[in-house]
Order: sequence, then structure tokens, then C-alpha cells
Amino acid sequence: MVVTAPTEAAAGGIVIRPIRPEDGEAWLAFLGALSPATRFKRAARRLEDMTPEGVRAATDPDPRRELALVAAPQGANELCGVARLLLADDGLTGEFLLVVADRWQRRGIGGRLLDALLEEAARRGVATVEGAVLGTNRGMLEFVRRRGFAVEPLAPKAISVHVVRHLRV
Repeated sequence: MVVTAPTEAAAGGIVIRPIRPEDGEAWLAFLGALSPATRFKRAARRLEDMTPEGVRAATDPDPRRELALVAAPQGANELCGVARLLLADDGLTGEFLLVVADRWQRRGIGGRLLDALLEEAARRGVATVEGAVLGTNRGMLEFVRRRGFAVEPLAPKAISVHVVRHLRV
């Protein structure tokens, strides 16, 4: 799957594609460039916590357990966003994670990544996509609502809320 569209930041456009094992260096650079605020809001891994095995797992996921897409400027060895779907054992439910690099935020990349992830999930027969979002992260909550997710409290006084979208009945 390759989707391209022109953007102001990359003359050749942004490509949405599956993550690949050769993305290891770009993956580490992506993580290292995330601001503390973005890292906190998205529960992103810390660069300091990455092992060679962790990099391999992140860039060569088991397709039976995980779907991982990246946004990359066409022709560049750089990642500007990552979307993942961690599948339950039955393959019918998946938890999504989405992170866009700070300098690429608010350019439509997150929407393109999530839309591509949802499309691929539906193609694979996933029925429900869900996630946890900080209750104070109003931008992300509005973003997922616009893409058809319901927002539900997890528990009284929880700092996160549960977001869910049913892809099929």
C-alpha cells in the first residue's frame, strides 16, 4: 500500500506505507526528535529505552499481531508519523496508537495515517478499533471523534478515556 499526496513540506509528497526493517535508523531518529509533551500525550517510547531487539520488533512487526504504517517524505530517509494497530488474539479487535513528529503536526498527516490504518484493518476483517487517549488531550479527542470514534470514560477519576470505532457489524 502506497498513498501519496503533495504537501508544503515535501515537494515530492508524503508516502503512507508499511514500516520496514530498513527503517531502524529513521525510527530511532523519529523517537529522539519527539518533544516531551508529544511523548507524554502519545505514551511514546523513550529513545533511551530502545534495545536492538526493540528496534527490530518496531520495524519488522509480526503481521499476525500488528499492523504498522509510517508517513515518510517521498525520497527521504525520515519518518514523520507512525500508526500501529495491535491485534487481539482473535484478530477482530485492535488497539491503535498514533504519533506524528512535532514539526509535522497539524498538516493532515495524522488523519491520513489513521484513515489508512482503519482501511487496512477493515480489509483484514478487524471489527473494532479502540484506544486510550488522555482526557486532557482535547485535540486528539476531537480528531478521533471526526473519524467516527465514540469517546467513553474508562473509570471514575481515570486520566484516560476509551475511544472505539466499529468497522463492521
